Amino acid sequence: MISADTLAAYPPGIPNVLPGEVITAEVIDFLQRTAAAPSGHVRGALDPAVSRLRVVEPDARLPHRVDLPFRSESTEKTP
Repeated sequence: MISADTLAAYPPGIPNVLPGEVITAEVIDFLQRTAAAPSGHVRGALDPAVSRLRVVEPDARLPHRVDLPFRSESTEKTP
């Protein structure tokens, strides 16, 4: 997926994804975990849980929305 938006996890608020960058599963996981934290927030996300993103369709290069599956606590990595 190619991002159509700037996404910045807060804290610290520095952009993690810029328009035109590829969004990986690892980045989505990080942003969703940040958003779920008590003081976490992702600036630029379509919703507070980061369950939807605006992406650019590779062929058309037009922005559209993608609904992501909600991250469940059962997907947490355990040592």
